[in-house]
Amino acid sequence: DFFKGQSVLLVEDLVNQGSSLSDAMKGVVDCGLVSSLCLAVVDYQMGEANKRLNELNLKLISLTDFEHLILAGRELNLISENDQKLLLNWHADPKGWSNSLA
Repeated sequence: DFFKGQSVLLVEDLVNQGSSLSDAMKGVVDCGLVSSLCLAVVDYQMGEANKRLNELNLKLISLTDFEHLILAGRELNLISENDQKLLLNWHADPKGWSNSLA
């Protein structure tokens, strides 16, 4: 049960481009609810997601993020220095990186 104007917390497993947040906010607004906060497990720290968060007036709180996952992977020797460079190149331009493989 909820009432019009009630505030809700959005919860995401991961935030990549932010499209699912846009969809969720549409549902929130359509139901007459409001939200200004999203809790996520992982924030990929992508520019497109940051843009959408700003447009939606949503603050994002995450348990971890791309940068810290990379640091942990290096510290635990799960990824090599070359893997780290590859991941950072992908992160800087995912579409361009994918297109370069085609």
